[in-house]
Amino acid sequence: MSLNKRIISWMLVLSLIIISIFFVSSEYTAGSFSNLTIWDSADENMPYANKTTYSGNITTLFADYINASSGEKIISSQTCKIKFDLDYKNMSFNQDINYYTYNISFNESGNHTYTINCYKENFDNLTLVDAIAVSEIITDNDGDGYPPGTDCNDNNPDINPGMQEILYNGADDDCNSATLDYILFDITANKQTYALGELVILTLYSIDNSDTYVTINSPSNVSYIYIFMNETYPLTQEFIYTNNSGLYSVEAINYYKNYTNSKIIDFDVQNNLQLNVQANDTTIFKSESVKFTASVTGGIPPYTYEWNFDDSTTSGEQNPVHKFTQLKEHNVILKVTDFQYNQKIQTIKIKVIPEYVLKIKVEDNITSEEIEDAKVRLGDDYEYTNTTGGVEFRATNTTYDLKITASGYKTHREDIKLNQSHELIIKLQPDEDEFPPLLSLTEPINNSNISSEKVVFRFYVIDDDSVNCTLYTSHGDGWWSSEKEFTNINSDDDIRYEKSNLNSGDYYWRIECIDEDKNEVQSNNYKFTIIREESILQNELNEQENQDVNETSSYVQEIYNLLPDFNTYSPEQKKIVELLNINELIKSKKFELDKANSDLFNLRYRNDVINIMEERDKILDRINEIKNTTPRAINVLKKAEFVKYVDDEDAASLLEEYIGLKHMDYSNREKNKFIESNKLLQKKTTINTGAYNVEIEYITGWKKEITLITKKVDYDSYDNINFVEFIPKDIVESSNEVTILNKEAIILKNDPVFELALDNINDITYYFNKKVSLDIVPQIKSLVVSTDLDNAENGMGSITGFALFDKIGMSFKNKTVFIIEILVIIILSAVYINYQFRYSQSDNEKKGGSAMPVSGHVAQPVPVTQPGPAVQQKYTQPKRQVQQNYEYVSLLINEINELIHKKNLESAALKYSEINLLFNKLSDYHKNILFNRIFALGEQINMNYTLELVDKCYIALANNPGSFELAYNELQEEYIKLSHEQKQRVYPEICKLLSIISRKNEA
Repeated sequence: MSLNKRIISWMLVLSLIIISIFFVSSEYTAGSFSNLTIWDSADENMPYANKTTYSGNITTLFADYINASSGEKIISSQTCKIKFDLDYKNMSFNQDINYYTYNISFNESGNHTYTINCYKENFDNLTLVDAIAVSEIITDNDGDGYPPGTDCNDNNPDINPGMQEILYNGADDDCNSATLDYILFDITANKQTYALGELVILTLYSIDNSDTYVTINSPSNVSYIYIFMNETYPLTQEFIYTNNSGLYSVEAINYYKNYTNSKIIDFDVQNNLQLNVQANDTTIFKSESVKFTASVTGGIPPYTYEWNFDDSTTSGEQNPVHKFTQLKEHNVILKVTDFQYNQKIQTIKIKVIPEYVLKIKVEDNITSEEIEDAKVRLGDDYEYTNTTGGVEFRATNTTYDLKITASGYKTHREDIKLNQSHELIIKLQPDEDEFPPLLSLTEPINNSNISSEKVVFRFYVIDDDSVNCTLYTSHGDGWWSSEKEFTNINSDDDIRYEKSNLNSGDYYWRIECIDEDKNEVQSNNYKFTIIREESILQNELNEQENQDVNETSSYVQEIYNLLPDFNTYSPEQKKIVELLNINELIKSKKFELDKANSDLFNLRYRNDVINIMEERDKILDRINEIKNTTPRAINVLKKAEFVKYVDDEDAASLLEEYIGLKHMDYSNREKNKFIESNKLLQKKTTINTGAYNVEIEYITGWKKEITLITKKVDYDSYDNINFVEFIPKDIVESSNEVTILNKEAIILKNDPVFELALDNINDITYYFNKKVSLDIVPQIKSLVVSTDLDNAENGMGSITGFALFDKIGMSFKNKTVFIIEILVIIILSAVYINYQFRYSQSDNEKKGGSAMPVSGHVAQPVPVTQPGPAVQQKYTQPKRQVQQNYEYVSLLINEINELIHKKNLESAALKYSEINLLFNKLSDYHKNILFNRIFALGEQINMNYTLELVDKCYIALANNPGSFELAYNELQEEYIKLSHEQKQRVYPEICKLLSIISRKNEA
């Protein structure tokens, strides 16, 4: 390497060293052999610093001088010096903290600059400059080390940022407003007001790992208790027991360590019971009967009814009929109470008036002959005279307008006051006047313009008798309306009528008159126009026209508003709606309404007022008929489902009847073949029956009860299969009482018997036009009948169960098949019994219900499923033995019912277990009959035993509180095994128990 290159290299190295020495900051400078760091007590994030420096106080300055290679401290008494404005002062090395320090007191606040230089032989001579901020001195009044501004209370040494918050002392101990002086505890409800049965959601707020006890006091004085131990908050609790209207009080108590907090809130459950009471007549004669109708919605069904007829008599029926014998105005009161004792009261007045008989005889005034077919009107009632000229009215003590008209006679009219029964003879004057009155319209003249908002109508009439007239008016193309009636007008009377406040526009008017001889006359239509200058009048006119149009459809809209919303129905109600095809019915009714609405609107453009009124009344009658036949609500009152099989004896008898009804020309051999093949067909067919008592409420409020029957037929697919229904006369008298919804049905007999072809049809639906007890519906006999004898015979080979033996012969050729099929039946029976046992056990395990504070049952319901048609008897018990088993089980059921009634539940449970052993020995037919009774019996035993345990808990509370826990645990074990419905009945009693024991513990 040349000399020049070496010189250049050394110069570069030297430059780097110089740059490193002079590359310094206020905090850090590095030399070749040492490092220097300086700071003061006001600097942040440095050792022994982070304190505010005040004037007059001692302040410490720090230096850290270390060997850059080893990191060791460089220690020498003359190593580090500090200088402010004048000469350097020596810093001392503090052995305790291993830093060079210098203490100084500043008399003035502000920024003070200082320089520190550190040097030791063979180490870098390092110098750094820094400044320290000195604040004005602030007095710490309480001497806790926290001056004002930092200390939120400088007069109390126990309150400063370094203290821990002490709960419930009313002071901010740690000077942090975010740290609560108390434990946050609150409870809220998602709403303030609820409907009956509506879900309430409560939310609790508190510190985590605390305990909370919530008591909900209901208007029925039942308390519901919820306990939350060591919980995490916030948490929610659903409350479903809102079946009583009134104010519910929620008391919540929270426990955390030694602290207790409480909160009380209320919510209201409103009574949404709606009651509508109607009577077929509100003014009646003495000893007449009134039919009352009560319609109830809302609340919790079922409802109870308490009628007070204001005559010391009452009734508990929903729609009673009552005879009134006292002459007075009765305030009939109905009080309806729902299942949870919510009530609604409504009053209707029935006026009972005295009854008199008014006999009137109408005669010719000249000949004294009786006048037949004379129209006699007494008030709003009228009759026509009989062949002797007489009529008879039931009347009371009031004044009536008596009017008698007859063809060829002048009208007789008078006021008559009755206070007793009376007989009258009225003589009519023969009428010689056959000419109508003469009518003249004088003002306003036709096609006149009127600038005032007031118009004067004037006309006169000429006739031999007095005349009654009516003024009709119409605005624009709106309705003709009766404006004014004028009575007893005499000839040449100048009739004048004034009407004010008319809006701008075209108007029409006409006069129609009738004299005492019923001669009628009507004028032509006269037009006049009201002209007003105000611009606002056009808007008023448009509003009036819109109002007329709306009035036209108001009747129809009222019905649309009442049509049901099936989307809100339960699945069961929707099923009934579908079966009855209610949706299509509603569509057809809407179409009829639209047609009536159109006809009603078109009447507005006709001029013949009298005919318009008649046509309008007819259309309104049509609309009322639509209202009478349009459902607004469907309610299922009761239902039953079952599978019932026709035995061979009944099948043979019904098939004999069917042959006669169809007039089948069979020989004896063909008839026997037909009966035998169709008897086998019944065994391959399943007919599931559903029966419903249904209440249909129409828009007018009228209610009708029907009994709906559905049949679902499961059969093998053969040609020419018909379904035949035999309905006993004990259920309905004739086919007129049955509405079959399958259009293909044919009535074979009026008793009734009907038939329909099962071509791709599996569902049969019909209903009785009355309420029929569902207990007798199983008396209905159903058959499937094949009229194709060849196909019917050839198709029977696949029957399983005992029907197999009816088909297979015992020839040598069939012996092998017979043995194989016997083995198949035995195997299937074993599988079936094993399945029944395993299914029943799993089914029993599923019937426990949800866990609540309590419960269990003594007797399990019979562990079987209802047998289906494809599984016949799997064993060959003698028929007599099967019948004996059935009779014995029936006897046991009666004995158990008696034991339950006598509160002997232990013996009842013992006998119930005997039924469990015998049940599988019954035939499928008998199982179907007894299944529901046995199942209900087991639940009844369980429920009664649980209620006994509830009583036992009450007794323990009263006599020996120490034994309550043991009794309550026993109740808990039984409770968890109850059905959901049974738990709903027992739960309020359990809450009462917990409420009582809670109050006892508090006391």
